[in-house]
Amino acid sequence: MTKDEFTRRWRHKLAGLALYGAVSDVKDGPMTRAAKVWDIPAEVERLLAMMFDDLTPKPPEKPGDKK
Repeated sequence: MTKDEFTRRWRHKLAGLALYGAVSDVKDGPMTRAAKVWDIPAEVERLLAMMFDDLTPKPPEKPGDKK
């Protein structure tokens, strides 16, 4: 699965969870909750990229490789 396929598959699910969390946070007022909702698309893309990188197998390091 490519990164684009992964993102397309999980974008709506992750955005839905974020939206639910932002609107159900009763301690914030309506303007604060609305501001959080506007940040969701960028945050979803960032989180999906991190998730994909964590799930993608990395080649094993050789003993002589330096970072």
